[in-house]
Amino acid sequence: MTNILASVVNLTIGTIWLTISMQLPVEAGIAAGITPFILSSALKITVVVIVALAVRQVQARTALAF
Repeated sequence: MTNILASVVNLTIGTIWLTISMQLPVEAGIAAGITPFILSSALKITVVVIVALAVRQVQARTALAF
């Protein structure tokens, strides 16, 4: 959940900055600042979740839980 929130905050701030600095209409700012990055953000979140679940399983098997 934290990864999703961080991605949303990052994309939102970047889009606002892009829209203001390039003097774009809101629709164009969203198209340029969010749309190209949604797929890569979703992929990164998926990879992080898979790795975190794998680490949790290893910790449970080896009694290395913190």
